[in-house]
Amino acid sequence: MPLPITLPPVYSSETSVRRSSFTFLKRDGDFCEQGEPIAYCCVHAQSNAPSNELPPLAQDRNDVFAIVLASTSGRVQWNSSVSRGGWVDFLPGLAPIDWNNEATNLGTIEPAPGNIRTPLHQDQCLIIAVGHRVIEWADARGGILPGWYNNIRSWPFSGRPLPIIMATSCVFRFAVLGDQRATQEFHLNAPRPIHVDYQGDTILVPTIGTLLEELLRTPDENLAIMKESHRWLGSLQAAEPWNSASLIGIIMERVANGSPLTRKPIILQHTGISTIEDAPAIVLSAESEDALIFKHKTLPLTLAFTNLFRIPKDFQRILLEDFVRLPPRPVEEVALSYQHLSHILSARGSKLFVTNNFIQEPGSPLLRPAWNTDIKETYSFRTRRLNEALLDLQAQDALTVLDFDALKATFGGNAFPDSSHGDRLFDASSRDLLLKAAC
Repeated sequence: MPLPITLPPVYSSETSVRRSSFTFLKRDGDFCEQGEPIAYCCVHAQSNAPSNELPPLAQDRNDVFAIVLASTSGRVQWNSSVSRGGWVDFLPGLAPIDWNNEATNLGTIEPAPGNIRTPLHQDQCLIIAVGHRVIEWADARGGILPGWYNNIRSWPFSGRPLPIIMATSCVFRFAVLGDQRATQEFHLNAPRPIHVDYQGDTILVPTIGTLLEELLRTPDENLAIMKESHRWLGSLQAAEPWNSASLIGIIMERVANGSPLTRKPIILQHTGISTIEDAPAIVLSAESEDALIFKHKTLPLTLAFTNLFRIPKDFQRILLEDFVRLPPRPVEEVALSYQHLSHILSARGSKLFVTNNFIQEPGSPLLRPAWNTDIKETYSFRTRRLNEALLDLQAQDALTVLDFDALKATFGGNAFPDSSHGDRLFDASSRDLLLKAAC
């Protein structure tokens, strides 16, 4: 018997929700696996309550997606009227469709013969995801979360979600987002509803030092940094100044918005639009401490990058003139910073989780061989000491270590072609490790 593909209603009379028409990821007659994304639309939501001061969920740089998952494995048959194509598939504001009143019956799935798995409940078959574009005018259309985002959030449409903030290295990227960037594996494998807030390291690396600095800066210090940033904009000289201007804009936005560890993001669910409270789980990555770190000579501003090649020429000049390149921070200093952050988070009811680092052994392109220098200066020696420091902090109940080094050892080198980035099986295990610890 065919199972309906439906769009759950929004019950709040004080929330206005508009959507685009649907883009089909599976065509009529295509086979889909249970839990697979099969369609999506773009969403605009806002509260109409007289006393409510929440901004709209879809703001200038936020792309909001409603992602429909297959409730069972089988063949899809769509109601063709729910997909109109063109700009109507992407513009919920200019070509609005009322969420509740138009075409909530999207189609059906004919279960595959012999399929004995229990179908997913309707509440499990819709995920809301938000991507915050790095620059406002970036064209981010043509797929689920397809653009250049410095922050991605997602949550289920029903159930009060547990907030998890992740400010990590790229090791978690596919574990959280999945191959299709739809985050469905993360939510379907979670033991309870969760709201995941993923802060990547594509531009600025979230080291423990930069995150702690953001939490401790005063409003006057932030104002001084903003003034300095305006001066940088006026000093751009290169033939393509917009590259440096974009990077400066990203830094200014980061300063203006404050720490990503303390924000209360807006979500849309069947009960309407609301805010998420402080996250009880904060996940960081020790691998971030391998970044290139630059500290401003007079202001409390530290910037961390993955490599120098991504930094535009004008901003390289600014770094040379106004910043000091720091050597790798001593392990003892990094450990104290983790301990300090843990105390701050604990005071507001949050717990710190830290993934340890992979230990690179001889043969790795990232290892400086011990036979060429003092063993204490090798990458693997520092990594071992930092991993040990994290275990000491765990023994003091300051944080919980997510043992990625041990996890990597169970897979062997074939799963890591460059010694650092894993394959799909490793990502699935990473996801399970995080969900079991933090949920």
